[in-house]
Amino acid sequence: MTDWNTRQTLLIRAKNHDDESAWEEFVYYYRPYLYVIARRMNLSHHDSEEISQNVLIKLWDKMPDFDYSQQKGRFRGWLCTVTGNTVKNFLKSQQARLKRYEKVKRQEVEGYLNGVSLPEIEEIAETEWRTYMANLAWNNVKDDLHPNARDTFMMFREGKKVTEIAEKLGVAEGSAYVYKKRVEQILFKEIKRLEEDIT
Repeated sequence: MTDWNTRQTLLIRAKNHDDESAWEEFVYYYRPYLYVIARRMNLSHHDSEEISQNVLIKLWDKMPDFDYSQQKGRFRGWLCTVTGNTVKNFLKSQQARLKRYEKVKRQEVEGYLNGVSLPEIEEIAETEWRTYMANLAWNNVKDDLHPNARDTFMMFREGKKVTEIAEKLGVAEGSAYVYKKRVEQILFKEIKRLEEDIT
């Protein structure tokens, strides 16, 4: 088991403003995740981009003082709080601007703002994190997989039956199950590695 106290995870490295590569890596991993959360709240593409950028600016300011402790809770909990507050502040500022718009424009913007939902952000964040980590892990390992293993796994994911997969790839049904299991194990290992490195 990895010793938390002796390894330098991305979160610890990102606390140091002098470590530009750590911050670039942090943005690489977390910006798409923040964008997806904003989109799940029915914000537009442009507004979701703005929210993501605003959250990252806040994180840049707060990271040096962030005291990470596994006992206190996960980093994602803190991230959810910052993101939720950023969305609320964004909506308040949009409502203030709304008062200055002419009537037709106001109705258009008001309809958009009413469509934005602020459900349980923790629930959205957790669901999206699992999906995000799985996709990130898949992108990291897929090119190293044997083509039959990769294709088998993808077809299972698409809901194809094992008989169809075996026939299409010219493998035994038992082999298709073995390929699927191997890829799942590789993916699980990569997800675990990512979780340890970036959260």
